[in-house]
Amino acid sequence: MASEQKHSPKLMVLAAFVGNGLIMIMKFVVGLLSGSAAMLAEAVHSLADTFNQVFLLISLKLGEKPADEEHPYGHGKERFFWAFLTAVIIFFVGAFFSIFEGVKKLFESGHASSEAHLLLSLIILGIAFIFEAGSLSVAVYEVRHTMKIAKKKRFREFIANTKDLTLKTVIFEDGAALVGLIVAAVGLYLTMITGSAIYDGLASIVIGLVLAVVAIYLAKESRELLIGHSASREDMNTIYAACISEPEVEQIVDLSTMHLGPDEILLTAHLQIHAALSSKQQVDLIDRIEKKVRIKCPKVKRIFIEPEFAEHEEKVLTGNKV
Repeated sequence: MASEQKHSPKLMVLAAFVGNGLIMIMKFVVGLLSGSAAMLAEAVHSLADTFNQVFLLISLKLGEKPADEEHPYGHGKERFFWAFLTAVIIFFVGAFFSIFEGVKKLFESGHASSEAHLLLSLIILGIAFIFEAGSLSVAVYEVRHTMKIAKKKRFREFIANTKDLTLKTVIFEDGAALVGLIVAAVGLYLTMITGSAIYDGLASIVIGLVLAVVAIYLAKESRELLIGHSASREDMNTIYAACISEPEVEQIVDLSTMHLGPDEILLTAHLQIHAALSSKQQVDLIDRIEKKVRIKCPKVKRIFIEPEFAEHEEKVLTGNKV
């Protein structure tokens, strides 16, 4: 497999930042004028997304820092940490506020906003939908570009399995934003034709629930990578095949991997080799295996191989793939 080219998701994040910033201002102005809970929920949603883009930009910058004495394996996990913070912001700022405003609207005895304000809100939601769709299209383009480099074909499978939380966060945020805009528009339309603010409140609650689901999913993904997630099954099989392909390797006693960043994997391998190999032959064998692993799976940046002679048999892995 050819070495993967590096890609930068900064364009995608910047596009989302600009779009969310403009949308947020429009939503807040109209939301405050109309008093619509759904519109205010969408405004706070855009505010949370705008802050999240800042966090993601910070993560991209910090994640590029080289390894140092205190961080010998680099700073790649900065990407996972800041992605976790975005999930927290989505939940406590976006979801909590939206549900709170919706419930409050349900129990208010006040009347619905004027038809003119509601109509203006619908127009703003339409404009916001165009902006969000544009932002999502940039994100999808970036994902397609990454898939082409990684030679992947299934979009949904790639999004589900990717360890690049910047890509995943922007895709899910923009997707949730489009769903939220549709829900808000339906709620406002029903409020306008019925004169009841209940639909506005219900729309705000639904938006909050959508955001909560997205936040919990992203938090779970971030947590897995922060505590140390192994490489994908496909990458593990590729690494296994590269290690066992040398005839001097009799068994693989242990094969462990961990993501140090979205595109950086740490590999530790315990291999059982022929007893007749000299010290130089052992070194040459390990060098060949390391080279082969890096060619087959370029994401493996750090490799530690521990050989043992075949006479000292231990419990080993079977010849099946990982």
